[in-house]
Amino acid sequence: MNPIVAKLPLIRRPFYQRDVARQKCERALQERDAALCERDAALRERDAALRERDARILEQSRSVPSADMSSGTTKRLICVLCQNRVDSWLPFDLTPSDFRIRLGTIGSNPNRFSCPSCGAIDRERHLCLFLERLRLMEPVRGGSVLHIAPEPRFREYVTSFDLGTYFQGDLSPAHESIQRVDMQQMAFLDASFDMVICNHSLEHVDDVTAAIREMCRVLKPGGRAVCQTPYAARLSTTFEDPLLQSPADRLFFYGQEDHVRQFGADIEQRLRDGGLRGRLVPHEEILPDIDPVAYGVNEKEPFFDFVRD
Repeated sequence: MNPIVAKLPLIRRPFYQRDVARQKCERALQERDAALCERDAALRERDAALRERDARILEQSRSVPSADMSSGTTKRLICVLCQNRVDSWLPFDLTPSDFRIRLGTIGSNPNRFSCPSCGAIDRERHLCLFLERLRLMEPVRGGSVLHIAPEPRFREYVTSFDLGTYFQGDLSPAHESIQRVDMQQMAFLDASFDMVICNHSLEHVDDVTAAIREMCRVLKPGGRAVCQTPYAARLSTTFEDPLLQSPADRLFFYGQEDHVRQFGADIEQRLRDGGLRGRLVPHEEILPDIDPVAYGVNEKEPFFDFVRD
């Protein structure tokens, strides 16, 4: 080394700061690579655990015999939300009107309605299966979710993903943990949520166009709208008449006293017109291996796969 340079303090030697910066950069890269390796290992362990759980559920569903009254056949039943084996699904005591039978309205299956163990209803179980198969909850882990009219059992499933923000809303809150939210005019900033869940809620809203636009507004770009709703594919346009709004009329034409419309095949375009992108994906396209009787779901119900542009 040059004797003049050797006499200089380290901090003043040529290229000393550059070499220190390089060493720091190399250490940072090594730490990053180690963190990535740990993350990849954790993801592999999670995927292995999910595969093991799915295999266990499938095996359990094959080991418990029960009668399905809608088909007259013997099936083996299990609730995907509480993981319990059940002898039969509890039916929903409602006979659809001739009008709705003629339309072939797609919604809940009244013969496979609720779980006798945990009370979860068929549309909760079906939505859980859809989200699990498509791995749609992982991207919102640590993120923000708005849940409209939250179902107790499905709420437990959603909150198991360690969300950063979980906001429960309803026009008529039934619990102190649920805030009053009008979907037609929500008091949230633009792009506030990674996901909005309004499972079977749009059929209750007076101005559905405003509700869809608001749902889109509060979603972040690329955020997902989980917005299942009953609809009739045989009905070209949504049926909604201001003169048919008595409880008896709503029950006959819309299927429930608090429903205000019967969505038709235009539901897909209505969601697109509100700013969302997506389509209705058939059950068999996502869950071809899921026996609808064994898991207590309606195989005619598609998954409403929509995100904000």
